[in-house]
Amino acid sequence: MQMRTGHFFALAGIGLAITQTGWAQTAAEVSRVDSADQQTAEPAFDSLGHDARPYIAPMLSAAWLGDSNGASLDDTLGGAISIGKPFTSYFTGEVFVDFAGDASIDGSVFESVNIFQYGLSALVFPLPHRLPVYGLASYGLSQFDFDRVGGLGDEPSETGSFWDVGAGARIALTDIGIPDPWGVSLRAEYRYRQADVNVEMGSDSRADDFDIDGHLLQIGFQIPILPPDR
Repeated sequence: MQMRTGHFFALAGIGLAITQTGWAQTAAEVSRVDSADQQTAEPAFDSLGHDARPYIAPMLSAAWLGDSNGASLDDTLGGAISIGKPFTSYFTGEVFVDFAGDASIDGSVFESVNIFQYGLSALVFPLPHRLPVYGLASYGLSQFDFDRVGGLGDEPSETGSFWDVGAGARIALTDIGIPDPWGVSLRAEYRYRQADVNVEMGSDSRADDFDIDGHLLQIGFQIPILPPDR
């Protein structure tokens, strides 16, 4: 009986030693795999993370322009490009140039107008760690290049001011399943824009104040300029 008991404990000890050795080998393999994964993993970016790198943001835009003192303006397609810097997770500053398009004009001595705009924007993220959305406000200068009907007479080029307010959202490519080690984001925003310039329109009102109430929808990419530092 004692011999059998001794054999039992000996076999149990050998089995426990083998089992512990197997566990140790498995843990070592897992540790090596995890370590290799950590060394080869690309930097992860998401929509709620704060990326302090400066960036460039090329965007396409569609503008729905209101009437101006009896003159009717057609909707336009254009584009914009911004250069920005996130100063904190709550605030980003931008400079931008915007080509609002070549808008046809009805009810005026002018046939169309090309609109170039450039200015400064402030982007405020109220809940940066919960929602990738922001409010914005801008102010800048507009360049209006008018084309007269038939090309006859003076075709003025006038400078005016504008302001706008709006809101937007920024979604990292990684959040929609696109692998991206650089940190590029999709970006879309709405802007309500008010632009003014003094020019004789020759419209029904004969006013010399050319005011545009416009609704802009912009979509594009936000691309960091510097490489990731992590």
